[in-house]
Amino acid sequence: MLPSWDYGTAWSTTTRLRAEVDALIRVLLSKNQQAVRQLKFIIDKGVEADLHTAQGFEALSAGLTGAVNGAWQIEDADQGGGVLSFVADGETWQTRRAEARGFWTDGPVAAAT
Repeated sequence: MLPSWDYGTAWSTTTRLRAEVDALIRVLLSKNQQAVRQLKFIIDKGVEADLHTAQGFEALSAGLTGAVNGAWQIEDADQGGGVLSFVADGETWQTRRAEARGFWTDGPVAAAT
């Protein structure tokens, strides 16, 4: 039997739904926007594809993400800043991690600390 995640209870009121959407938007806006667009493309295309094609989209995404993290100048990509901040345990990494760390952790598996 599959576990019941019961995420509907988190959204039981309009006010609560608005708060959850706002939290999701904060997390997404903290990320490299070019990488977010790439992930959206991969999810959109991969969900309707056969397994082999979906895995191809995922593999290709690693190269694309690497390219926009320094090799290409895309205005809202972070030109490698996120990766460098992760390596140095810097402010960008800490901010992004803090935004995402506790986001929707009330599922059937407890969040790692």
